[in-house]
Amino acid sequence: MTSPKMIDLALPPYNVVPDWNGSDSAASNWTTAFDDAVAALVASDVGLVDTLGGTVGGTITCSAKGAIMLDSGRVLPMGVAFDGGSKYTTTLKLRNASDITKHFISLGDPTIHSASFGSKVKNVKLASEVINDVPHGVSMLYSNNNQDTRDMFEHLAIFAGGRSAIWYETAYGGATGVDCYDVQAMTHKATNPVFHFSGSDATSFRLDLLEPANELDPATGAGIENSVGLELGAGRFTISRFHPEYLHQGIRFKITSGKAAVSDVVGHPTVPYLMIIENLPGQLGKITMKDIGNGSYLTVGNLQPGATNVTGNIDAERRF
Repeated sequence: MTSPKMIDLALPPYNVVPDWNGSDSAASNWTTAFDDAVAALVASDVGLVDTLGGTVGGTITCSAKGAIMLDSGRVLPMGVAFDGGSKYTTTLKLRNASDITKHFISLGDPTIHSASFGSKVKNVKLASEVINDVPHGVSMLYSNNNQDTRDMFEHLAIFAGGRSAIWYETAYGGATGVDCYDVQAMTHKATNPVFHFSGSDATSFRLDLLEPANELDPATGAGIENSVGLELGAGRFTISRFHPEYLHQGIRFKITSGKAAVSDVVGHPTVPYLMIIENLPGQLGKITMKDIGNGSYLTVGNLQPGATNVTGNIDAERRF
């Protein structure tokens, strides 16, 4: 059996009509069509790898403009991508009644492949209405085994409701490359970071042009207490052109192993702490910063006990 290389959801046999226009009750649930398209792309793939003739995966798109409503728990297995064409013309809308304990879309399927390659979500808007009882760690986009994919998360606008926008954690060992580029995202729950990336000291993360946001605390005019734009765990991070807004903390460093090089970060008056460095001895001297600031709005919080500055954490620093 030969599976297709590209599927347009607007065409037969899927016949998707992006008909969500502000009300779930007036829209169609296109989950079955989406899952059928994924199944068609992987129909002949199980047990194969890309070196055997380039047979794995394919791309799902939708030539019709608008918002497509889906349930949570969708999965893009190895080599399967969703490309909406533009984040200004295509939206994947999370149905309100979906299971709040499940991620909206997962990249890679550990039940099929221990390590996944080539799964992508790009050129699309993802949207959820505000759901405040979402558990910690549940996200709009999730992966724990997809890797070595240049445009894994690219050109996205994410309205995450109470979820995190992107949560990446590595369950599969070995050297891993993870890229995230040009993502504007907002959540409405302070206990879920907008972005979370964590792997091991062999995981190389390249994060560029991220703009996280949360809600303002009306009492303070700043981000809600403890809201975080970007939470970093273990890994080797290269972060550039980062701009947080309406958050208590822009970046929270929890690097148990690895290192971080951060450059071209512009703060905002609604972000009291541009960066917070947690009390983890493993990240001492592992953080390099340059071109960081926004006038008087640069504040680095150091949670090392008894410390009065961050020189033990930051290898080099240049502000503007």
